[in-house]
Amino acid sequence: MISNLYQSTSLHALFRKSQFTIFAITFVICSCTFATISMFTMETYAKQNLQLLSQTVIERIQPAVVFKDKGAIDQILKDYTTEHAIRSILFMIHNNNC
Repeated sequence: MISNLYQSTSLHALFRKSQFTIFAITFVICSCTFATISMFTMETYAKQNLQLLSQTVIERIQPAVVFKDKGAIDQILKDYTTEHAIRSILFMIHNNNC
């Protein structure tokens, strides 16, 4: 009856529980850190890739805009939308006549 009230745990069992707890905490912290760094890296990569792609499109499309060649502009935009995973490209010309 007294043994039911007082349950002793062995030192081995205590170490096993504490090691599991430390492992679980470490795993959660590392997983959260890895997920955060991965999301930041993917976001940065996507932004830089979009910036690079837009600069490339601008360099290719600039001569067609200067010579007002709508066919060439449409062809360049079609090439980029079929070649890359882009649904659409919106091209706007601002006329600032002063």
